[in-house]
Amino acid sequence: MKKLMLLLLPFTPFVLNAQCGDTTPPTGTAPADVSVQCIGDVPAPDPLLITDEADNVTPNPTVTHISDVSDGSTCPETITRTYRIEDDCNNFIDVTQIITVDDITNPTGSAPADTAVYYIGDVPAIDVNAITDEADNCTASPIVTHISDVSDGLSCPETITRTYGIADDCGNSIFVNQTITVNGVNASVSISTNGDTLTANLAGATYQWLDCDNNMTAVTGANTQWYSPPVAGNFAVYVNDFGCADTSDCYTTSSLSVSELQNEFFSVYPQPAADFITVEFTGEDERILTLLDISGKVIRSVKTGNLVETLDVSGVEAGTYILNIRSDKGSVSKRLMIE
Repeated sequence: MKKLMLLLLPFTPFVLNAQCGDTTPPTGTAPADVSVQCIGDVPAPDPLLITDEADNVTPNPTVTHISDVSDGSTCPETITRTYRIEDDCNNFIDVTQIITVDDITNPTGSAPADTAVYYIGDVPAIDVNAITDEADNCTASPIVTHISDVSDGLSCPETITRTYGIADDCGNSIFVNQTITVNGVNASVSISTNGDTLTANLAGATYQWLDCDNNMTAVTGANTQWYSPPVAGNFAVYVNDFGCADTSDCYTTSSLSVSELQNEFFSVYPQPAADFITVEFTGEDERILTLLDISGKVIRSVKTGNLVETLDVSGVEAGTYILNIRSDKGSVSKRLMIE
């Protein structure tokens, strides 16, 4: 009789995961697709954005970022971002997120300041560098170009609209306009050193001097290029040059011949002055003190009834100035120096 021999082996429980008998890939969903305007706005890869990864055996499948692949285009550029979800038996799926980069925002910038010139030859040259505040949300240095100069076809004045374009790397652009006015006549005025003679800078035209203090009334007989008012005041000139006409600004004049006769009624010190000018009077009439440069520009003006009045001239450029003093009794002026 034969004996049956049994070989008893140690019992090892079957663990499917350890034996990698799992052939089912895990599951999960890619993050939602994203659209941004600038490449710098593309979010960093983040495996934690995948929150629904699951597997039939592995409790916690692993999520990793695999790659970002661009289509090589611009405006828009498409980036395919791939994540991998993998279980313990190396079963995996890849899920993709689409990131679209497309700048649709216009750049910004301001036109150069409007300007006025006397003649067409004085029109400033085209200068794209005159625009200094161009900016964009994505493009570091937007491109400024000159588009056109368009005249209204008129004269005296002629208006030229100068257009510049500002564009970013995606072709978004704006146009900004500068207005250039060509007056056609030089109506500027110079004032003499002693402040008593006005000269229209344009020679060979026709002229009419106007009293600015009297509603721009024409001064009778004042029809030459030069005008020396008999009294201090504010005057302008109307200039007509072969049909092109313009009126100057108003300029303040003084009459030194009168002031020399009346200097005994006031004194001005120190001379030359540095920070302050003191004016001392012998009577208490109400007066207007006006300090002007030799071009007629008002530097300081004060109304006073004091016997002694002080003008602050600190910060005033050194040079020759005219002090005009007016009251209901008349007007006197004095030339003085500031150092």
